[in-house]
Amino acid sequence: MFLTVSVVLMVVGVAYFDVNVTLLPLLIFWLVFSGVVIWQLLLFFSLLMPSRKSANIIVNAAMMPLAMLGGSFFPAEAMSDGLAKIGSYLPNGMLLKAIKDVMIRGEAWQSALLWPFVIGLVMALVFWFINLKMVKKLAQEARS
Repeated sequence: MFLTVSVVLMVVGVAYFDVNVTLLPLLIFWLVFSGVVIWQLLLFFSLLMPSRKSANIIVNAAMMPLAMLGGSFFPAEAMSDGLAKIGSYLPNGMLLKAIKDVMIRGEAWQSALLWPFVIGLVMALVFWFINLKMVKKLAQEARS
């Protein structure tokens, strides 16, 4: 279902914004990459919580400000300067700005995506290792 919605939205977006179709594989890669980074961050939050219910509350409470300030609901150009600056430091804000620079503003993808990719990759790997340790610890506690 998610894949279908993503493909439909990408096709509509490409047609509406007159984006070069050859950039679609890059967009798909960036969509998956961004999802992994955000997923690892939210998984970290949920693993810190003592119960499923509290994890659900915390992840939802974290996701709304991330989405709003990061530019997922409102474009950074429509926000006040202070809020847009905060949003540019959030993971989804940084990753969204990078792909917008390529798809909408026509910047070269090699330069526009390099640092956001490196930062996102480091974040994903660090959270992956931490989450792995936390899951092993929780599994060990559940056995005893």
